[in-house]
Amino acid sequence: MTKSEPLTTAARGALLRASLEAVRLETLRRLEEKGLPTSVTVDRPTIVPQPPGRPPMSDRVDSQVAPRGLGLQLASEPVTVSSLHRADIARTIEDGGGKYFYHSFHEQLLSLAEHLDEATDLGAPENYKPESGPGAIVDRYLSGLARFYLLSLRDVRQGEGELLDRLATELEMLCDRSTVYIVKQLVLTGLEPSEALLPSRQNVYLRRLSPRERGDAYEAFAPHEPEIRHPDLFLPRTDYGFRPPTAILEIREQRTRKPYISKQLFTRLALAFYLLGFRMQTMGVTTSHTEPKWGRSAAGTGRFIVDNSSYDIMAKDTISQAEFDEIVDLAHRMEPFENEQTGRHIALSRVLRGCATPDTGLLDFTIALEAALLGGTNSELSYRFSLYGAVFLREERDAAETYKQMKNIYEIRSKLVHGSKTDTDVRGKAQRDAAELAKAVIKKAILDGWPDRRHLDELALTGG
Repeated sequence: MTKSEPLTTAARGALLRASLEAVRLETLRRLEEKGLPTSVTVDRPTIVPQPPGRPPMSDRVDSQVAPRGLGLQLASEPVTVSSLHRADIARTIEDGGGKYFYHSFHEQLLSLAEHLDEATDLGAPENYKPESGPGAIVDRYLSGLARFYLLSLRDVRQGEGELLDRLATELEMLCDRSTVYIVKQLVLTGLEPSEALLPSRQNVYLRRLSPRERGDAYEAFAPHEPEIRHPDLFLPRTDYGFRPPTAILEIREQRTRKPYISKQLFTRLALAFYLLGFRMQTMGVTTSHTEPKWGRSAAGTGRFIVDNSSYDIMAKDTISQAEFDEIVDLAHRMEPFENEQTGRHIALSRVLRGCATPDTGLLDFTIALEAALLGGTNSELSYRFSLYGAVFLREERDAAETYKQMKNIYEIRSKLVHGSKTDTDVRGKAQRDAAELAKAVIKKAILDGWPDRRHLDELALTGG
């Protein structure tokens, strides 16, 4: 089919506004015909600072009780929203044609769908959606757009101009078929941005969650009264137990629609947080979606190696803009390491695993040190392990003390893998030293270059 000349952005925006207002007016007519409210007040959970003078509360919480975070408590806030948030009201005003309520606005959306079918390829058949034309556009995209608009209103009696302007901009994003916009999110628990952070230089964002968003996370974990929601924030429901979230880490990608293999940046960011001494705890799940959200967003979730069981009492729990930029820069200097294909990949991966899973930390940190320092070495392993670590970190740490710590780490590691018993305190010290030294070696390797065995031998022989 030959496509017609596209409307100007302003003309397409005007057509979108007219269509959505027609949807709103039809919804208002149905509500009034049934004598139903156009808005309702609901109590939404919030997680707010704990009042002064209260005794300290646990930072862990069972799913059946109010979240009791560090200095936080569960509260509620009355919010006025469109009555379409009530599932019973939405069902009551269905058009009787057997369609779900939000799929019953074909007449109001048809003009916009016809234009989009003529000017874009949004109506083309797809592998699992062979339907085509204006009807397919309504089903695939515009019904979701109508749903998003109606649920965003505070009252169906009143349209919202700023929201319509935003949706017009998002429609232009959808019409640009050469580009896909992807947002990946990771909810953090225990790290507070010290200011309203700006995006970093590489489209990575970190911001503090509002009390309402923290309450939404609690609802996602332990939902209560059934309610239709359309979150601007995709919050995961996890099996790890609830700990109040504090911030969200977000990656935004803009790329062509050609086949693409994603390199998971979140793992490198997590490692950068650890290497620079910051607390890194998550809800154990990453989420992703395409923009705009109403455009049949391809939302998904995935398990993440770091969950909220990882806890370092010495880690910093507030972060500034400059510190966040340093973290992002460090993450981008790392090579992707998810598949452990090389010694460097193993070193990076095992340090992250050691930080994220404390139960196996000593072995993971030791493997990371071996992978970073002993590449190609197959003799005098204990001696070279200790020597190379001391020489590589000679500018940052006392070489004699480092050598002693490295030697002890290797000895405890050997006892463990060969089944020998070790004193709990001795093992604990070895694990703390291994964590400190592994992070120091990997951070220096990323910033200044990876250890070279021949160069380390030369430095050791010359006293360098």
